[in-house]
Amino acid sequence: MAQPAFTSLQGQYLAFIRTYTLIHREPPAEMDMQRFFGVTPPTVHGMVLMLAQNGLVERVPGKARSLRVLVSPEALPQLLDPLARQGSEEPQNNQMQRTRSAPARKRGPRR
Repeated sequence: MAQPAFTSLQGQYLAFIRTYTLIHREPPAEMDMQRFFGVTPPTVHGMVLMLAQNGLVERVPGKARSLRVLVSPEALPQLLDPLARQGSEEPQNNQMQRTRSAPARKRGPRR
């Protein structure tokens, strides 16, 4: 039986789900994937839905930590460090450190 095809990024998510499950004895929450890949919650959720739609994972909608990889372990790529793939860029979550300008002073009534 032929394994379903997946993109490089999908392969990284699949490898993460499998590795996390082996280490922690339960599948990752979407928050775990968000932290690892340095992406937003909608990005992770969209990827999970796409993986399920393509038959690469099985999930129970509405149930936390219900992901199960349907691809054989031999077909999965090696899990790479997402920071190494991005080069010298920092993850999106770390780019949110900005300084705020001082609030505008309230002015009294005009004369």
